[in-house]
Amino acid sequence: MTAGFTRAVLSMEFLQLGFLRILTSLKKMKNKKGFKKKRVVGLRGKARELKKKKKKK
Repeated sequence: MTAGFTRAVLSMEFLQLGFLRILTSLKKMKNKKGFKKKRVVGLRGKARELKKKKKKK
């Protein structure tokens, strides 16, 4: 049980790290392509992320 639990926790952390990396790369791509419209979307996404983080804690 404990080994499975630790594995699950580690996998969750790994997924979160990967998710953040993907988000940052997407933001960089968006910034290169076009600024004004997509920057607003990015800010909204950040707000959503913060809300989710608060709920988790």
